[in-house]
Amino acid sequence: MAKMIWLFYFSKILEFIDTMIMVVKKNNRQISFLHVYHHSSIFMIWWLVTFCAPNGEAYFSAALNSFIHVIMYGYYFLSALGFKQVSFIKFYITRSQMTQFCMMSIQSSWDMYAMKFLGRQGYPFFITALLWFYMWTMLGLFYNFYRKNAKLAKEAKLAKEKAKKLQ
Repeated sequence: MAKMIWLFYFSKILEFIDTMIMVVKKNNRQISFLHVYHHSSIFMIWWLVTFCAPNGEAYFSAALNSFIHVIMYGYYFLSALGFKQVSFIKFYITRSQMTQFCMMSIQSSWDMYAMKFLGRQGYPFFITALLWFYMWTMLGLFYNFYRKNAKLAKEAKLAKEKAKKLQ
């Protein structure tokens, strides 16, 4: 399990480096506060998990996040190749990420309860509490991102319909 957690952490290093390259190149179209916050903080959080507790409860977060990333990067890949048919997946990806955050919040809530009231031992409480807090920040930021993109999509659709009426 520790080797798999390390491999997952290594993928976060690559995402962090990719984000830093975007920041240095000032690719402002591609980056947002959410992007920088997420890739910077998750890099540090998984360093902590990898070196303090690369077992137990970490598997669920790593497996779930990896699954979401396969879908997300598959979408990016197909979009980059010009497949317009996959554009509808964009909003489902964000919803899936938010569902992931909810599931991880439930897991961390249960774990904190089990540690404090049922006497369960073996995984550091502070990492579980950090996961709980972090998932709520992610849920809030991703919800804001989702809402903003939904509004932009609606405005674009209305503009397109208005342009058709003028023709």
